[in-house]
Amino acid sequence: MKGEIERTDRAGLTGVVTALVVAVVLAAGGVTACDQPQAYGEPNSLIVVAQDSLWAQLEDTTYAALERTIQTVRRESRFRVTQIEPGAEEWQNLKLFHQIVVFAPPGGELIQRVLDAAGRSDVEPPAVVQAEGIWARGQLVTAVVLEPGDEAETWVSQLDDVYSAIDEQYREFVYRRMFVSGVDTAGMDSLRTRFGFSVRMPRVYQVQSHPDRNMVIIRNDNPDPSELIRSLTVAWRPRMDSLVADSAYAWRASIDSAFYNVPQAIVRDTAREPRRFNHNGRPALEVYGTWEDETEYPAAGPFVDWLVQCPKRTFFLDGWLYAPGEDRYQYMLQLDRLMQSFRCRPQGAAADGGADGAGGAAG
Repeated sequence: MKGEIERTDRAGLTGVVTALVVAVVLAAGGVTACDQPQAYGEPNSLIVVAQDSLWAQLEDTTYAALERTIQTVRRESRFRVTQIEPGAEEWQNLKLFHQIVVFAPPGGELIQRVLDAAGRSDVEPPAVVQAEGIWARGQLVTAVVLEPGDEAETWVSQLDDVYSAIDEQYREFVYRRMFVSGVDTAGMDSLRTRFGFSVRMPRVYQVQSHPDRNMVIIRNDNPDPSELIRSLTVAWRPRMDSLVADSAYAWRASIDSAFYNVPQAIVRDTAREPRRFNHNGRPALEVYGTWEDETEYPAAGPFVDWLVQCPKRTFFLDGWLYAPGEDRYQYMLQLDRLMQSFRCRPQGAAADGGADGAGGAAG
């Protein structure tokens, strides 16, 4: 890969101030960083600067490459693209966005400014080069240097590298923001001691334990449960003979009717096959779906369920999200990070004390 990126909104020009952490060079010249305005724009937005004539040829290809989708309650873009021509009137505002990508052959004013800021003035096309803070603080600007006379082909040749860089950087941003409150080490220790498993969770998450039901609910409904809920349920029972999708869906149904805010109907995701994998060396199964409130209130969201085989118990993990009107990719990444951190035999756990997992039982 020759470079890195990020990207922006096709429609919305409002923004939440964010900062992507990447190894880039702070742009110099004229205005110091302290004098610059703060960059704005949604963290999953990308302003693409390119000639309209070239964009007209490659618009669909670029959207397909950079706006790859994720299944939540529907297919939705992970990132969003807005294209603008160099010198357009809107550029004076859009150049202050967090994520700018310039597609051009070498020699143009904008792309040369990025190359100079990155100390890469002699780069050979095709190439992807980044510099930080050219027009705003906390901004990442990417130059996609095209081969003169072969601009369209070299544009397309760089798109996969561009997307990979965007996604990697975005994930890092999401994970850093997720743990801005710090890691709840006391909560992890409590889960390990009482129930024989652990989940690495931020301090803002609340833990509700139901030892009589062999279940713990780890939940974050900040700032308001009517706006956003991220929830992970961990439950367990004596080790099952096998891991099958029907068992995962049935287990979820037995929990949501009694322990979630309102009963949730389950819509299985039949478009994706259950996924078998090893989690930290343990056999595991993953299924997907959508939950819908069984009330007149039209609430719904995605869920991901795991079954994990541990030495004496089978664990059930139910990660679900409620985020109406929000781009859900960042929150699905957060739930995945919680689930990936699950350990059923945490280091230092006592010997297995029984199927219920009480008293520091190991998985």
